[in-house]
Amino acid sequence: MTKEELSAWSFDRAKTVVTGRVTDVHANTSTKRGERSVVVAHLDVSSVQKGDVPLGDVTIVTGYGGGDCGIPEALFYALGQNRDLTVELQKDSIYQPESPGEYTVTMCGFAKLSAGNEN
Repeated sequence: MTKEELSAWSFDRAKTVVTGRVTDVHANTSTKRGERSVVVAHLDVSSVQKGDVPLGDVTIVTGYGGGDCGIPEALFYALGQNRDLTVELQKDSIYQPESPGEYTVTMCGFAKLSAGNEN
C-alpha cells in the first residue's frame, strides 16, 4: 500500500477519531498505568470525525514507542509546533485507562499531524 492508502485504511477501520491540540505532555517515573511506564498527554478536542467523544480536554495515554506501539514523538511534536493532531482514540488497552475521559493512542491506529502552524 502507498502511504495514502495505508492512512485511508487506518481511518476506515478506526472507531473513534478526533482532532485537537495537545496542551500538555508528561513522561517521568510517576506516569504509570499498572506496572507500565507511560506518556500522559492532554488533548483539547475541537472536532470528532468518528465515535462519541466529548469536546474539550481528554487524557491520552501511550507507550514510549517501539515495541509498545507508543507515539510520544507525535505528541511532543504537536505540542511544540502548535499543530492539530487527528488521532484514533481507544478504550481497550494494555495501559489500563483510569477514568472515562482517558484514552489510549498507539502507532497502530490512525494519527495525522496538521500541515503547519495554525493559530
